[in-house]
Amino acid sequence: MRQFKALKHRKVDLTDPDAPEMTDADWENVKLYRPLKKQVTIRIDVDVLEWFKHATKQYQTLINQACREYMIHHAKPKKRSKNKHP
Repeated sequence: MRQFKALKHRKVDLTDPDAPEMTDADWENVKLYRPLKKQVTIRIDVDVLEWFKHATKQYQTLINQACREYMIHHAKPKKRSKNKHP
């Protein structure tokens, strides 16, 4: 439960000392990635839903983030082809 609570308060460090400064010309060519969304109906235990709703007004986004973290954590490594050499 603490892991999900931490999602709400986690900070993302966007400063990379090795990254070059972006100019206005660089920003003109930027295309932001926005994942596709699909509306679905799922059944969630009432206490779980209430916990997420209590955490933030954007509880659906938080639920999505929690699901993504779970998906990434449990992703199986891709198998390497036996025919290819590194």
